[in-house]
Parts: sequence; structure tokens; C-alpha cells
Amino acid sequence: MNMHPDRYGSGNGQLNGSNYLNGGDDKHTDDTRGIVEGDLPASNMPEMTKVNNLQNASSQSLFHIVHKILDDSIENRKEDVPDRVACVLKKLVQLIEQRSLKQAEEFKKQNKLCKTREDKYQLKMRVFKTLVTGAMDENEVGGSGMLFYLLISF
Repeated sequence: MNMHPDRYGSGNGQLNGSNYLNGGDDKHTDDTRGIVEGDLPASNMPEMTKVNNLQNASSQSLFHIVHKILDDSIENRKEDVPDRVACVLKKLVQLIEQRSLKQAEEFKKQNKLCKTREDKYQLKMRVFKTLVTGAMDENEVGGSGMLFYLLISF
């Protein structure tokens, strides 16, 4: 019962060899091969907790692992979710949460920076319009060189 068939590269749950834990690199380690290929059942979670690559894994990979664990748990409803599976799920959710918070902070910083730049350019535009208006008034009096100077100085 695969609830997320679009998450896997093939019908048997394999990811067609791409290493989601290493951010897309094709280099596999013995510790991650089962997880990457999608054939690690929930009963082998201690092997997964040894993997140091979770910290470097993409958020998409973490979601994939969570979905795989949940799918395996649903398929094997014979027993409750083992403590080791719950521990791994907690770690995955914490990593995703940390990343989301960090990304939200970065978005706030970028938004503030963009707003500051926009305000700066709006001020420059108002100054430029004032200078152009003044130059046009001066041009009517006879100083046509000033408008050209203003246009190339910006």
C-alpha cells in the first residue's frame, strides 16, 4: 500500500540510484545505500540513526524518508510503531523544523533588505524628478547643458 507513489523512482519503491541524502551526489556509502534506494524497512531504523548525512540531506529527502517510514508502518500494521522509528521521525521533523525556521529568518532579512533598497531608490527617483523639473525650468531660461549633465550623472 504505497500512499505516495510519486515519491519513488519506480513501482518497487526504489529511487533509481540517485542519492537524496547527499544532496543529489551519486556517491553512496554502505550506511546510506539502503535508505537511498528506498528498500530500508522501518525495522532497520538503528542503521538509519547511524547516518550522519541526515544533517546534510535536502528537505525533500527528509520528507521522502518520513513518507517511507510512514508507508512501511502502515503496511506492517501488525505492531505499533517501534520506539526507534519514533525517535528517527522526531529527528527528521526537528531537522525540517529547524530548516524552516532558518529559511523564514532568511526571508525576513531579504524582505527587509529589499524594502530598504526600494525606499532608497524611491528617494533617488524623487530627487531625480525634482532635479529634472528644476533643469527643465532652467532650460526654459537658457541653460540646456544642465539637463544633459543631470541625465549622465545618474
